[in-house]
Amino acid sequence: VGSRGPNSHWTGYGPTTQTYGGLLHLWDYDDDDAPATNGTIFPDHAAGRLCALAGIAALIGRDARGGSTHSEVAQVEVVVNMIAEQLLKESLIPGSTGPVGNRHDQRAPRGPFRCTGEEQWVVISVENDEQWDSLVNAMGSPDWATDAKLATVEGRVANAEKLNENVAEWVLQHSRSEVFDLLQSVGVPCGPMIIGMEMLEDPHLDARGWTLDIDQPGVGYMKLEGPAWVSEHMGGPITFPSPDLAGHTREIAQEVLKMDDDMIDDFIERGILEV
Repeated sequence: VGSRGPNSHWTGYGPTTQTYGGLLHLWDYDDDDAPATNGTIFPDHAAGRLCALAGIAALIGRDARGGSTHSEVAQVEVVVNMIAEQLLKESLIPGSTGPVGNRHDQRAPRGPFRCTGEEQWVVISVENDEQWDSLVNAMGSPDWATDAKLATVEGRVANAEKLNENVAEWVLQHSRSEVFDLLQSVGVPCGPMIIGMEMLEDPHLDARGWTLDIDQPGVGYMKLEGPAWVSEHMGGPITFPSPDLAGHTREIAQEVLKMDDDMIDDFIERGILEV
């Protein structure tokens, strides 16, 4: 929660900042009494990236003005930043924000839809009348889609629950790739829900250099998350395996403890140090 303020003495980590920052309240279905919680470690990764950005900004400021600066990133403020739009809405219309699940006040149909196969899903989000017409044509123009109530964005949003049910019936008859390829080809926002292993094997991410291979002693080759950006004029990220236990004993003894080689060898032989 930061180094200043009345709660700066609190101990916490990612999941607790999700609750204190208001995210977990919103990250839920609209008809659930209790928060759904989640299995992520957010905002750890986001905070780390913002720390790097703050460090770069501080260096630029030093070069421009001279002198040093202290930069701080509080995880709870990273969380609050993610819901800035909802906070603005709440400040203007008290009581207007809350859990909405997969609904959207300006888009329908919208949400995850199950396809054929085990745990195969796509996400569809129709924003305007043009996309709606394309979706209707892609589904073969079913009779229910001709209802006048579905002719406008407002009408579709007002009837979103039944609309999603009808779309779900159509999606369930097809594979994930069939739905994704078809809707993408006609301009309907649609994406596949992929699991972790699929991300590591995704040809698009691989072509952009997102996945990194590293040879971890004792484990073998592993795939790691790559950089969050691509640059033409920057080298690749510096990667190396995690150190073995006692893997840097000699270096630490020499550089930190200022021990000479004879003393280090003696301590290793006597079991005081391990390598």
